[in-house]
Amino acid sequence: MAARFMPRIGAAAFGRDATSYDDLRALASRYAAHTLAGLTLVNDATQLAITLAPDALQAAIRPGVPLDLLLALSELPALLAHAKYVRTMADPRHRPEIRRLHLLAATAQIRSRTIELLLTVRENFGGQCFFDGMREQSKTPRRDAGGAANAPSDPAVSLASAPLAGEETTSENQVSANSSTPQLSDRDKNYLDRYYDPVNRMAKAYFVDPKLVLGLGAESGFGTSNIFNEHKDALGLSGGSAETQPDFPTYEANVTRFFHEYGPQIWGTGSNAAAFVNALDGKNAAGTAVPGWKTYNTASHDNWLKMMQSGIDQMRRSVPLYLQQRTEQ
Repeated sequence: MAARFMPRIGAAAFGRDATSYDDLRALASRYAAHTLAGLTLVNDATQLAITLAPDALQAAIRPGVPLDLLLALSELPALLAHAKYVRTMADPRHRPEIRRLHLLAATAQIRSRTIELLLTVRENFGGQCFFDGMREQSKTPRRDAGGAANAPSDPAVSLASAPLAGEETTSENQVSANSSTPQLSDRDKNYLDRYYDPVNRMAKAYFVDPKLVLGLGAESGFGTSNIFNEHKDALGLSGGSAETQPDFPTYEANVTRFFHEYGPQIWGTGSNAAAFVNALDGKNAAGTAVPGWKTYNTASHDNWLKMMQSGIDQMRRSVPLYLQQRTEQ
């Protein structure tokens, strides 16, 4: 297992020692505005692309924020990139633009004190993710044998281990009888064992979230259909006809063919599910048809759109669980 990432942050984190708490806030504010705001990074554990939004950065330097958390902002991009996945939950503040929250855990040594941090990432209904806040945990959440975290007194840990009110689940993200933590289904694990790595490699070259491409697995029941079993095509590249259904020697060949045919159209869509689906539909992000672009689905269009959204949602739930399992093995 890889060594834990733990940056060492001193009192001169922003270039010099602060002369007072207000001076430290001013240094942190200048760093947030000039260096952090608008930066996008990828969390290793979940592959979420996370943007540092100005509103959350301003909240992170508001009066009263503990000194050590102000200093932690100097390493915020690295902390988010290396943080471990904790869980996904509904927004307890019920903000209408927020679909769900992703909680991540990180560790830092700040002024010679080891601090456990809980980082919150908010996801909107377009699939875009933004840094939402950071707080200190008094201790790392512990897991029972059944998977549920013990209930500690610290509010930050309580948030990490609280029941997932409103969390989206399906029969393929099963919940055990003794835990509210979603479990990765055998179906999705088998699918991701075959497809995650080749999709992830290609997706990086085309600047697209691999979870969106993996959502195309809904075309084959995520690798359970007869077509998949006979042709190794989980991504639905038949062109709508059995006569044009290609055979693939490997799963990687299936992925390569998809990117060869549709990579130029989905290039740069990032985590924007609407833009990704539009691209497969032969349209730009604004929904305008682009001459020369292929249409991925030509029959049962409305049903295909629903299936695509469902498939993307499923992979957004399953991929973080899958990657967490891999890091623990």
